[in-house]
Amino acid sequence: MPSCYGDHWLPRTLIHICTPNLAAQLGNLAIPLWNLNRHEEALGVTEESITLYRSLVEKDPASYTPNLANQLGTLGAILSGLNLHEESLGATEESITLYQSLVEKNPASHTTPNLASQLGNQGIWLSDLNRHEESLGATEESITLYQSLVEKNPTSYTPYLARQLGNLGIWLSNLNRHKELLGATEESITLYRSLVEKNPASYTPNLARQLSNLGIWLSNLNRHEESLEVTQESFLLYEALVIENPVLYSSKRDVACRHLEKCRLRLGRDTKLLDSA
Repeated sequence: MPSCYGDHWLPRTLIHICTPNLAAQLGNLAIPLWNLNRHEEALGVTEESITLYRSLVEKDPASYTPNLANQLGTLGAILSGLNLHEESLGATEESITLYQSLVEKNPASHTTPNLASQLGNQGIWLSDLNRHEESLGATEESITLYQSLVEKNPTSYTPYLARQLGNLGIWLSNLNRHKELLGATEESITLYRSLVEKNPASYTPNLARQLSNLGIWLSNLNRHEESLEVTQESFLLYEALVIENPVLYSSKRDVACRHLEKCRLRLGRDTKLLDSA
């Protein structure tokens, strides 16, 4: 029997059957290829998958629009990884438009998490392009969706909400909105603390990073005592992480150490404690 990967002589009925399978298999290849550093190939199979899904959507939009939206989101991530930021944004925005139409038709559908995820990605890509106000808007919309999802399923969606709140803090910092960013970052930290209690191996690095950010921003507001406290906590978390993975966490620990030393100097505290770090 002819393969689904055969050439143009395949019967029309067989092409109709095989096209969705081929589109799916091409899409499934993208992430493994990317992880093998075969980036151009990952891009190629994703674009080919999208072309097939576009043809399928023309004939049956109800069945294949979610697949097209998903592959466009993947394309956005791949293009961002290749530093093609404008192209990445375009693919992601098309994905968002499709997901928005799906959510409008069925707000309770499984596509709401996908929309929230793509809005979060859009916030990152816009920030990469220094479009900070737009980045802020996309991330706030993502947060609103994740907050509603957390109410229904906190186990699944709290990590995503925590990450987007952390991103919101960074985008607010880019806009010099220092007092507002504290609230977003502190809420992110609260969520990560709850996650660390249940799964420290997965979420301790996230908590350490958010504490480090908060320490820097408190210092910028001349709130040095508070900055010292959270930076000390971040430093201690990174110290423990360095034991497990020195290659990944030593530089982050050193950044926290330097900021901790600055905090102690500003407050006239002894820094000998840090000399060996």
